[in-house]
Amino acid sequence: MSNQFEKIYYQERDGLRAFLSRKVPFAEVDDLMADVFIAFHERSSKMPIENPKAYLYGIAHRLVLKYYERKAKEEGMAQFDSAVHGVNHLGRLSSQIDYKDRINKVLWGLPIDYQNVFEMRYISKLKIEDIVEATGISRATVNRYLKEVRKKLEEAFPDLELPPDKQIEDNE
Repeated sequence: MSNQFEKIYYQERDGLRAFLSRKVPFAEVDDLMADVFIAFHERSSKMPIENPKAYLYGIAHRLVLKYYERKAKEEGMAQFDSAVHGVNHLGRLSSQIDYKDRINKVLWGLPIDYQNVFEMRYISKLKIEDIVEATGISRATVNRYLKEVRKKLEEAFPDLELPPDKQIEDNE
């Protein structure tokens, strides 16, 4: 096992599991986790990865999108566009906590790209440039997605005071 792989595995496995758990049904999480780490290991065994956390979340992001593209085809949807279509999972553990459930409902009502960018930034604590690298989405679009999600949360929770995010640019 390469040193870089072992280090990133132990540092990020719990956060990655949480990220995937918010994106796909519970039964799919372990398979996607394995796919993410296999892809990471294959690449890292050939050459060092400059930004391993961003690379790892980039793999996860792409696999989540592939999962929903496959599900959309199975359900007869002509095309799945992650910048347009949202997903809604019911029966999550977080639904036991009303506040979390309400936040999740707001997030699930947004396109999957918005959800992923928001979660990478505020839950997985990635920097904006790492999100850009992980997703292949431009910095301006990442900023726009973050602003939109924050706006939706502020509309849904008027008493919620989100701390300012100094990495989000006001004028792109």
